Amino acid sequence: GLPAAHAPPVARAGGLAHWQAALVRQLEQLLGWFAVFAGSPRRAPTHLPRLLWLGGLVNPRALVAALHRHAAKELGCPLADLATVARVTAIRPAQLLAPPALRAGGAGGATDAVPDAPDAGVFVHGLRLAGAGWRAVAGEGSARAGHLCDPPTADGHRAAADGAELPVLWLGALPRGQLPAGSNEADEAGADALLLRACDASAGATASVPLYASAERAGVPLLELRLPVRRRRDGAEWLRRGVAAYIAL
Repeated sequence: GLPAAHAPPVARAGGLAHWQAALVRQLEQLLGWFAVFAGSPRRAPTHLPRLLWLGGLVNPRALVAALHRHAAKELGCPLADLATVARVTAIRPAQLLAPPALRAGGAGGATDAVPDAPDAGVFVHGLRLAGAGWRAVAGEGSARAGHLCDPPTADGHRAAADGAELPVLWLGALPRGQLPAGSNEADEAGADALLLRACDASAGATASVPLYASAERAGVPLLELRLPVRRRRDGAEWLRRGVAAYIAL
């Protein structure tokens, strides 16, 4: 086994083989990111990878801070004027990881084209729900990609295990003035809380869901997500159930 000092939650939960598989995935993502430096050791990366696995980052909170600083520089505004935004998309990770020819659409062109990379912010994946499921909403008339729902059931009993994996999220920073009414909630803790709360920039009801670094849900959440719910009154119900999200390894 691993020494206690080097045993992250993934090793304790899934054993050495699971930890090793996660480590390989982390290295693959890091090597892919280093590919932008090809040709010159002094060349700075011109963009983020089109999809980031949050489980492959040593400090996911630092990514949020970097997105804020980059947005402040691009928009020419103070950091205090920006809000963290996490919007759930209808995109599956496999769609962004597929070759460009396959990302353009499905058989017969029946599916919409998947963007190669966002103009701002970054696409992230690897989040799972604990205590809730996710119901995708299809159709051109749908303003949202889906909403929280009851977790899968087995033999008529609500499953105590994890719920569904969330689709790809767009994570970025936007000026507070550009957010829909009701999504720009006041931060009682002041500017320092900006990196701890991510609203949903689309209009509609949401529920507060803390995002933790691991399935153990120990310590302070990395981020407070605002995930879509069917009805506005449902937000309090999900909060009462203690629904959470975590980075899956």
